[in-house]
Amino acid sequence: MKMREGIAACIEYPVKTRRGIKNELLEIHQKPRIAISTTDDDGSRRIIVGLNLMVRDIEKSDMGEFFASRLLTPYETHSGEEEVKTLTQKYIRRTIREIVYDAVSDYGLGVFNMRFLPQYFLYKKIKARISLYPPAYRIYWWVTVESSDLLRAVLKRVENELQALCKEGLLTRSVDGYYSVNRGVAKSLDLSSLDKSLPSLKINPRITSLFKAGKIGLMSPLLLISETVDSPIEDQPLDPDEYAYITTSTGIHSLASSQDIYEFVSNYSGMRSEKIKITKRGALFNSTYVAFVRKDSEPAASLFIKRYESWTDVKWVVAKIWTMHLRNFYYSASVRLGNELFFLSYLRERGFNVPNVIHVDWERKIIVEEAIDGVDLTYSWVKKSREDLEEVTRTCGATLARIHKCGVVIGDCKPDNFIIDRDGKVWVVDLKQASLRGDQSWDLAECVLYMGHYLDGSELEEYVKSLISGYLSEGDQKTVEKALDPRYQLVMLPWTPIWNQLRVVEAVKNLVKK
Repeated sequence: MKMREGIAACIEYPVKTRRGIKNELLEIHQKPRIAISTTDDDGSRRIIVGLNLMVRDIEKSDMGEFFASRLLTPYETHSGEEEVKTLTQKYIRRTIREIVYDAVSDYGLGVFNMRFLPQYFLYKKIKARISLYPPAYRIYWWVTVESSDLLRAVLKRVENELQALCKEGLLTRSVDGYYSVNRGVAKSLDLSSLDKSLPSLKINPRITSLFKAGKIGLMSPLLLISETVDSPIEDQPLDPDEYAYITTSTGIHSLASSQDIYEFVSNYSGMRSEKIKITKRGALFNSTYVAFVRKDSEPAASLFIKRYESWTDVKWVVAKIWTMHLRNFYYSASVRLGNELFFLSYLRERGFNVPNVIHVDWERKIIVEEAIDGVDLTYSWVKKSREDLEEVTRTCGATLARIHKCGVVIGDCKPDNFIIDRDGKVWVVDLKQASLRGDQSWDLAECVLYMGHYLDGSELEEYVKSLISGYLSEGDQKTVEKALDPRYQLVMLPWTPIWNQLRVVEAVKNLVKK
């Protein structure tokens, strides 16, 4: 094709038509006579668009990214090299930012335990484009050719912008080439906006923007018709999740992998399925299990398995309704699974004893952790299973205070959250309601008032004194004083009788006075 004068920039890229592979030109004019036009030279198409319209399509999807999407192809620049470079950078960076936002929406804080290859961002965008506008396949036909120089050229541009966003602080890059969302972003997240009880009826504006490609049919009907008619019909089996990974104690695992739980335990332990026994644990609304692996010459090994129910899980619906004026309970399965992943890692890095994550099946919302050989604090007091109850309870209180010093709120903090192993070491578990913002005094109030369901009299007082004195040894007295707020007692009334609550409050007040 011959170049014409008076253009701000021009790129050429390969397209796949019903008649084979051809080259297509996109000319960007400063002031075109017609906003959008097209011509055919020797069977190859030339598209002309105004610069202002091109910029609006890049920044706001004004034309459903009909023109902007050409910048995500293995194009060659014929003129306006700096202009093309600037436009491409804007479009790819915007694309990456939107995909990161979508990942946060899908995985909550769990996104900070994920790693992404550049292919993830490219394939995620292209798959969305083709799904909503199938004729886009004609400019993205090269994406499934793994060894293609065309694919490598586009991935290089994507990686350049990923590195630019690392410098901006949105992402970080590991030495082995994986990208992750910068954990510094976590503190600015408001997960309540992601935690919806029902699917929102409001369509994502980015999806509606893609339908703006219909504007082309009004402004240049022949252009849209020719693109639709000339596009080959082919399946494009893209799975971006193959390039997204979850980090666990056993390494990184593709988000796309999904195994039957017996199959996973068998592969992990190296034992046949008949040697594996999975039993349900917990109450009616807790889908938790323990997998026992029987070995001939060794004691049975065990894994803890938890499945996160959806918003229909009555337990969290009731909890959210009852405490909505004090605490925002998360009942989205994705948000709770994401919280568990993030805070287990977050606390482990800060020296706390937390179980290792062995496996995650995001599709089924299942997490597999190492099972801690011990009993929780509630069971220890109810069954009087230890002689050093007061001492380990003080340790639990001090542990909670240190967690608060790290800026973490457990959210649903019961004595069950603390497991004491055979050596007296305290482990912290069940962090699905944790957050980096919220009321620390609620953690403390729930932890002391909760036990009033099981204990009373002097036993209850001893528990409270031990836990609070342990907390005060490391924590803030103001948090303890605020835990006496009558609203917390009202919230706990369905669980703990009022006379035991009054005994708890009095015991805390006496400790604070001292």
